[in-house]
Amino acid sequence: MSYKTVLAYIRSETELARILSAVELVTDKLSDAHVIGLYSIPAAAVYADINGFIDPGMFELHDKHHAENSEKIKKRFEAVMQNQTSTYEFQVIRSDTGTGAQGATQIACGADLIITGQTDLNDPDIANDAVDTLVFDSGRPVLMVPLKPANAVKALDRIAIAYNGKREGSRAAMDALPLLKTAQRVELLWIDPPLDDESQGIVPQAQELAKALNRHGIDISIQTLTSSGRSAMDTLQEYLQATDTDMLVMGAYSHSRLRELVFGGMTKSVLATMPSLTLFSR
Repeated sequence: MSYKTVLAYIRSETELARILSAVELVTDKLSDAHVIGLYSIPAAAVYADINGFIDPGMFELHDKHHAENSEKIKKRFEAVMQNQTSTYEFQVIRSDTGTGAQGATQIACGADLIITGQTDLNDPDIANDAVDTLVFDSGRPVLMVPLKPANAVKALDRIAIAYNGKREGSRAAMDALPLLKTAQRVELLWIDPPLDDESQGIVPQAQELAKALNRHGIDISIQTLTSSGRSAMDTLQEYLQATDTDMLVMGAYSHSRLRELVFGGMTKSVLATMPSLTLFSR
C-alpha cells in the first residue's frame, strides 16, 4: 500500500509554502506519488442593494480575483514541483457552494491523501473556508499543516498515533500506513486508558492494533499518558513537543460534527491549536 495520488489543496499564496513543504516531506518518503495541486473557486456571495438589484460587476470582481490568485499559485506550485522527482499537475475547479473546500471534495475520490493547511483567520482567502469539510466529507485521510508548528520538521520520522479504542483511531492508523512504514519511531498514545489487570495495564484494543501494525513491519510502542486533571489536548500537546514528534495521526469526529461544534471535542481542539502536522481520518 502506498499513496499514489496526493491532492494538495491550496487556497492562497500565503499558505502555499507551508503546504508545499508538507508535500515535499511526503514525496521524500514516497517518491512515486503523483501530486495534484488544486485551486477551488468558491461560488460568489453577492447581495442585492436596497432596491433589490444585484451589481453584475461584483461577479466580475470575484472571477477576476480568483483567476489572478489561481494563476499566481499555479506558477509558484510548478516552479517548486519541477525540482522534485514526483510527477505533478495543477487543476482549477469551481465549487457549487460558497466554500472552496466543498468543491475540493468533488475530486477527492481520486486521491489517496489530501494535504491542506490550518485555517488562517487573518488571510481573507482562507478565513471563511472550513477545511474540516474535507475531513468530514471527503472520505480520504487529510494531512493538515499547522500555521505555527511547535517543532521544525525535516522528515516524517517520528509519528504518534492518538488512540482511544474507537474505530476512528484504528481507521486513522491504517490510513497512515504508507508513512508509518517509513518512520523511524512510531508510538501509539492513549490518554487515561481504562486499566486491565490481565493485560498489565494496557487495554487489549491497543495491543491488538499494535500487533496488526507490527505485521506490516512497523516497530511500534504503546505509551499511556495520564492527564492528572489537565485537558486531553494539553496532555497530548505537551507530549508531542517534549518528544519532537513530526506528525500526529488521529481519528476525527468520534462524536457528531454538530456536537463537537456546540460542546467541543478533541477534533475541534486539534484543528484550532494544531501543535504539529496532523493526519486526520474519519
